[in-house]
Amino acid sequence: MPRRVRCFLLRSLTCGDVHPYRRAMPDPSVTNRPQAPELGLMTREGAVRAADIYQRIREAAPVSWSPTFMGWLIMGHAEVTSAFRHPQLSSERVDATLEPQLRRAAPGTTDHLLRFTRRFITMKDGTAHATTRRWASRGFGPQRLASWRPVVERTTHDLLDAVATRGELDVVKDFADPFPGRVITALFGVAPADQAMFHECSERIASFFGGALHQMEAAAPRANAAIARLDAYFRGRLAQERHQPGEDLLGLWIAGHEGAELDEEDIVAQCIATLVGGNITTTDQLAIGARVFLEHPEQLRLLREQPELARPAAEELVRFEGSVPFMHRIVKEDFEFGGKPFKKGQTAFLGITSGNHDPRVFEAPERFDILRKPGPNLGYGTGRHTCLGIHLARLELEVALQTLFQRLPGLRLDERRPPRVKFNLLTRGLESLMVRF
Repeated sequence: MPRRVRCFLLRSLTCGDVHPYRRAMPDPSVTNRPQAPELGLMTREGAVRAADIYQRIREAAPVSWSPTFMGWLIMGHAEVTSAFRHPQLSSERVDATLEPQLRRAAPGTTDHLLRFTRRFITMKDGTAHATTRRWASRGFGPQRLASWRPVVERTTHDLLDAVATRGELDVVKDFADPFPGRVITALFGVAPADQAMFHECSERIASFFGGALHQMEAAAPRANAAIARLDAYFRGRLAQERHQPGEDLLGLWIAGHEGAELDEEDIVAQCIATLVGGNITTTDQLAIGARVFLEHPEQLRLLREQPELARPAAEELVRFEGSVPFMHRIVKEDFEFGGKPFKKGQTAFLGITSGNHDPRVFEAPERFDILRKPGPNLGYGTGRHTCLGIHLARLELEVALQTLFQRLPGLRLDERRPPRVKFNLLTRGLESLMVRF
């Protein structure tokens, strides 16, 4: 396999999704086909026209083997929905994917990284997943939205206050990137004296799980050290809050873990998983959302004239161009799926954005329409692995984008400095989005 392809396949993690790097058994019936359209996804130009590439793959076959990515591409809405729910497609991916990628690391530089990632809720199946989800859900239910909204609103206004008189900003650097970290810091009740450390650790972990593909080996030791610091921090907080439980997210989890068959390390792991899942995808989706609205001025006008459309607008954004175009699973045992022979150990890529553009489910799916009738959006997953933070993610997107466009009514793309796309198979976002106002 060419080095360019190997580097592209290394990894990504969003909402817990770690990219596999393993050789799977090819399907001989399709291995020798002409140049695969998914090769286009490996280029910056292809990332811009990804929807067209997804359509070509989906129309050729909703389930097909990809020699390029050495795995199955599941691209139809019905097929992706079924794959999310299938018991033979496993989320337990650390030993099959992440651990092999880090074997060349120096001893002691990845131990915390691997140990805690194995305990992430997104890396569990079956009873272990169900137990952790029941416990963790008490901190993410819709009943918590009322208490979260002021935090999200205050964070949004603070960031916009800092740029309101400048006349221009980079939506990624100045707004979307710092936004989720500040929200999560507030939700965990991090004291002012600890916030600098907390933000630094968050950035180091995010740079490993969502950063540039070629920087993985360099970023791993830094992420490992950051996880070790957060482990010590959260264990200290746990000791305090057991005697004086707070009203923050950690306090809720402490109050609910008795009888859940979870130990202290499980709690710490979910705190770190929340940092990872809540950081990268939110940053990317906010930046994408700002760009999409600025490219569709008629939809932006509707949003400004009818603020009540903020919620359906946020849902349509995730459908139209989500920050997580693929998630992946490992085949547990041989079985047939979509008429194809899936083999134990192979990788299956679930095409979330492709499924959300399936014309069998969404009328005129290529059109961005915030008045669209709600449909079965796959952007947050489905079934038992639906995103745990779905309510917070929707609230953040709804409040942040609506406030951005209300406070900066003259916002427009800077044509001198076009958006720079951040591309790999499993994550989608922007490196920069320069705007003027």
